[in-house]
Amino acid sequence: MRNLLQLSLKLMAFTLVAGLLLALTNAVTSGPIAEQQARTENASRYAVMPDAESFERIEDDAACREAAPSLTAIYRALKGEETVGYTLNLAPSGYKDIIGMTVGISAAGAVTGVTIDSQAETQGVGSKVTDEAFLGQFVGQPASSEALETGVDTITGTVKKAVQSAAAVSETVLGIEPHAATPMAAEDEFRLTTLPGASGFEAIDLLSFLGDYDTIKGIKAAYSGDKLMGYSFDITAQGYGGDINMTLGIAVESETITGLEIAPTNESADYGKRIEEEEYYGQYAGLALTDEALASVDGV
Repeated sequence: MRNLLQLSLKLMAFTLVAGLLLALTNAVTSGPIAEQQARTENASRYAVMPDAESFERIEDDAACREAAPSLTAIYRALKGEETVGYTLNLAPSGYKDIIGMTVGISAAGAVTGVTIDSQAETQGVGSKVTDEAFLGQFVGQPASSEALETGVDTITGTVKKAVQSAAAVSETVLGIEPHAATPMAAEDEFRLTTLPGASGFEAIDLLSFLGDYDTIKGIKAAYSGDKLMGYSFDITAQGYGGDINMTLGIAVESETITGLEIAPTNESADYGKRIEEEEYYGQYAGLALTDEALASVDGV
């Protein structure tokens, strides 16, 4: 009898310890697991909306579903508190089965990307809907059903019609005016460090009527989709060790400096080189375009 009681107590203690350990493990891992699961679910959204930092599901989407019957979910894409666009999950019927897809549309009115998340189309022609050569045609197109009708080649009408329906939601329900995106040239990618969020840059000839500026060597307009968001200035100043080349970003709405980058210089290592340090050039980001604000920068 005593042995049975001891065995029962040992079994109870073992069960209690095991339960506590399981609860502790669950408490420690549930957060990371949930975060990883959310990240996996958001993977297609980030793929079509790379500028976004988070996504917020729109629950009241009856009007969106009416405009796009194959819509399964719609998310607002956020960068901080700013809405940079929307991602739409669609499930149109393909030749053999449902095609799962995600479409991104920027707040400026351009298609930012299309992914095929699942499909079972015929190997060969049908399965080419997953090819980048096909899906890449949509990127940068105006989010307009009419524009997309002639703007892309068709492998299968199903995918094209689904993207058109997403564009219809964007235009008629969300009220986004369609615009083609200004493409990003490879040689302009470095400008994103001073004008984050830009989708493309376009050279402009402001200097011809602004007058002669020895320091300003070039100006490019920065666009987010078709919306002008700022200007990128190429500047050269004379230093002790030669020319100092800089890139300056300015936002038009806030009238602030968005960033300053200074290329490697031949200035003296003990003093002049300090202008290449982020501690110095980082002071300019966020400054208003006023003499008072600019005077607050510590000079080197």
